[in-house]
Amino acid sequence: MGLFSKKETLIQNMTFMGIFSAINVVISLLSTILFAVATPISILLIIILPLTSTVVELFCKDKYYPIYLFSTIGLSLVVTMWDMQNTIFYLIPSVFTGYIFGLLTKKRISGIYSIIVSASIHTLLTYSFLPLLNLIYDVNFIDTLKTLLGFASIEKIDYIIPSLIFFISLIQIFLSFIIVNDEIKKIYPINESIVVNEFVLVICSLITIVLSIVFVFIYLPISFLLLIISLYFTIGDMYFGFKKSIKMALINLCASIVLFIVLFAIFYTRITEPYNFMLLGIFMLINNIISIVVSFLIKKYSTIKIKKQG
Repeated sequence: MGLFSKKETLIQNMTFMGIFSAINVVISLLSTILFAVATPISILLIIILPLTSTVVELFCKDKYYPIYLFSTIGLSLVVTMWDMQNTIFYLIPSVFTGYIFGLLTKKRISGIYSIIVSASIHTLLTYSFLPLLNLIYDVNFIDTLKTLLGFASIEKIDYIIPSLIFFISLIQIFLSFIIVNDEIKKIYPINESIVVNEFVLVICSLITIVLSIVFVFIYLPISFLLLIISLYFTIGDMYFGFKKSIKMALINLCASIVLFIVLFAIFYTRITEPYNFMLLGIFMLINNIISIVVSFLIKKYSTIKIKKQG
């Protein structure tokens, strides 16, 4: 039986979980040591954290996962006791998110949905630990993070912090998906053409665009975050559009880009910073509208063709 295969017995499950729990502990320790002196390397280590937990959930029995969860978190907190910031802020959300992504995969949920759900939950979990970190260390952890990453001097950076954290979460989950995708297909096959409805992706994109406009008047950072989520759904729709018809997808993409450039040029100088970032929504809106029109025309053409043949 290979390493990446379903674990059936208690010993197989415990051994597999022990290996990946140890990997998490080592990553947590190294990222803590390197964070102040070699931040890029530390971040690269942090990015792979959800992968280990995803692998455990995919190949082990669900009933044993709490053992892995508590042992990983407990041991990581112990070995980084002198500075638990990275363990709390990065590892703990990743352990939960890896489980969620693995579970959704087991339920044969399409990757495009399981990735966005897992990344959203990861972002929420990350933010939920901020008050705890600020309380324990009596500092603003986001400000500390901005300083370490060299973003502190960038004007209006606070507006995109939620989007940045979400984007990092998305990269983490997407990386996990890419690495385990071949093994997923062997054990949990998913028929994407059946599971994914392109119209649903378009609707999700349009809804998030509308919500992003609403949040412009409530809380701008959330508005930007919703815009990034809308872009995710639009890219998903484009991906499946290319799989269905490269010619029509190219026409849609080119038309969207041309119209976006024209409208962006018209409105950019008329909108003050940082609100002009919202103009990105024009591309998604145009692409979604064209996608709906093209789908309608293709469906109508198919219906007419069938009637003529009949």
